[in-house]
Amino acid sequence: TKAQIVAFGNNNLEGTLPAEYATMTNLIVFGAQDNSFTGTLPSEYSAWVNMQYDLWLYGNQFTGTLPTEWSSMTNLIDLRVHDNKLTGTFPPEYEAMPLEQFSAYDNEFTGELPEAYSAFVNMEFFDVGNCKLEGRLPSNYSAWTKVERFTAFKNNIGGTLPATHACFSYHLPYHVACF
Repeated sequence: TKAQIVAFGNNNLEGTLPAEYATMTNLIVFGAQDNSFTGTLPSEYSAWVNMQYDLWLYGNQFTGTLPTEWSSMTNLIDLRVHDNKLTGTFPPEYEAMPLEQFSAYDNEFTGELPEAYSAFVNMEFFDVGNCKLEGRLPSNYSAWTKVERFTAFKNNIGGTLPATHACFSYHLPYHVACF
């Protein structure tokens, strides 16, 4: 199809996201946020290689993992999957995306923050709070010289705060805490 923008957020839609939507290969924006969708995130959406701006799937009941295949969306700058029931680790393959905004808080993600995400040199907003992350804060995220918000509170991250993070442009809070 020729559709570039499909947005049906903030409704009472339920069920699963249809894998058949993968045929909409001209999409640059897809918004299904704040509904009652369930099931896993379709790996078939990796066909959305033109996806550029917003892929908003937050505020639903999605389960499963972030599909590794989505790393084919090499133009995507805004991925928001917060407030779901997603599990697993963050795919290091996402380093291929030029993400500027990544929001995955209030999920069940585990593991460590991938060192590979230092490739997000245009990152402005990164929020992974209230998950089950472990390990240390990657010092190489200092490549994120445009970051305005970095939030990783309510996890099990240990170690010290990297001095290299002093380059962050603190317009908004830098939160790392265990509550």
